[in-house]
Amino acid sequence: GPAEGLPVIHWTFDGVATNSGAGGARFDPVLSGRPAYAAGVLGQGLRLDGVADAASVRYQPYEQGTVALWWKPEAFYNFNTVIDNDVSPDCWEMWAYRDGRLRFRIAGGTGDVSCDLNALGGAGNWYHLAVVWDVVDAGEVRLYVNGVERSVAPAKRLGKVGGTVHL
Repeated sequence: GPAEGLPVIHWTFDGVATNSGAGGARFDPVLSGRPAYAAGVLGQGLRLDGVADAASVRYQPYEQGTVALWWKPEAFYNFNTVIDNDVSPDCWEMWAYRDGRLRFRIAGGTGDVSCDLNALGGAGNWYHLAVVWDVVDAGEVRLYVNGVERSVAPAKRLGKVGGTVHL
């Protein structure tokens, strides 16, 4: 597992896509499509086109963990992918619908948490997203948006999620 208190993956996009987390260069993101560097909340981020652009890494998520990121949707459209994996389309993924609902789920639809981003300002705004899962001890997933817990749901064990995680 990851070193206590240190993120394994902590991507920065300040001119070069690198991992400054405890996992080192083996977890540098691989960029596909033609993402552009753009001003982020802290430093630079990536502007992804929602079609072919992605930042990916070969990584098998643990059964306890957290993913946190800043996200600024320019518009909402159905199945606007935020996080996905390459093995199961219904396991360990985050997306937004056209109506502004952000959702995350793991393990066959369990751990299904959501938040209405339109109620928080809608498209064109920055959101700090954090999803925390513990399917071993707590058996749940928690979704935080802008530092506030928005949703909690029971969750079952992940099983094999995927060899590549995509943002």
